[in-house]
Amino acid sequence: MNNWRPQLLASQISLFMLVQLLGLWVGLTIIRTVPLPKMEAGPSVIWFLIIFVIATAGILLALKFLKHKTPFGLLFAFLIFVGSDIVFSTFVPWRALAIVLALSVVAMRFLWPNILTQNIAIIIAIAGVSAQLGALLPIAAIIIILVILSVYDVWAVFKTKHMVHMAKGLIQRGMTPMIISPNSWRDLTQSMKTVTQEKLKTRKRKPSLRYMMLGTGDIAFPLVFAVSALSQSIISAAAVIIGALVGIVVIHFLMISKKFKALPALPPIAAGSIIAFAISLLI
Repeated sequence: MNNWRPQLLASQISLFMLVQLLGLWVGLTIIRTVPLPKMEAGPSVIWFLIIFVIATAGILLALKFLKHKTPFGLLFAFLIFVGSDIVFSTFVPWRALAIVLALSVVAMRFLWPNILTQNIAIIIAIAGVSAQLGALLPIAAIIIILVILSVYDVWAVFKTKHMVHMAKGLIQRGMTPMIISPNSWRDLTQSMKTVTQEKLKTRKRKPSLRYMMLGTGDIAFPLVFAVSALSQSIISAAAVIIGALVGIVVIHFLMISKKFKALPALPPIAAGSIIAFAISLLI
């Protein structure tokens, strides 16, 4: 395999697992210390999809009418803060200290914008938000949401292509809601400006193998599922993550084949996690 990139694959797997393990730790702590009542499956699916549609439409409208980077930067900073605050509030007994730590993550990302600070901020933010959602949403609702969003992902990437347009627009405005896997660990200090410029240029041709980007949703949804599956067993939660990891590997090999400029990552990730969860119920 001429395109075999073991370091790039190891980078993707490592970053994915960091998010999952941190999120499971946060989720398990939330469930044990502040048990939250699970929402009903039907209403939670409806509310989630309504919020998802409104958020997606809002971003597309903002990209169309707002050309300045500042609003997107503020939104990005707010989302990082919210997720980080959930993580630190889970483990830090002093509320003020948790807020300071969350603000420190935001400051680090924007004062020194490179691959390392980007990944640290995204990992912490995803872990917090996903753990909270996983503690609230029932397993049945998450499976339904994963199936619906997987179909939507294929349609949005291959048919309407608005998902690709949205990702490109956000990157151009300095809001990169993605984890970046470098082919070499030496590139961790590479500036975000350099990374995004390279990615935007390669979207017009075959993708570069120097970096690979994985969207926050593709990492967050398996974690939401895994945290919710803790109500079943630790084995089920682990199975969800392992199944999602298989999907990550599938996407990796499809991307390094250079046959695709963009791929919907959620379908194989969702399929892997759902199948693995079903198998875990038989163990």
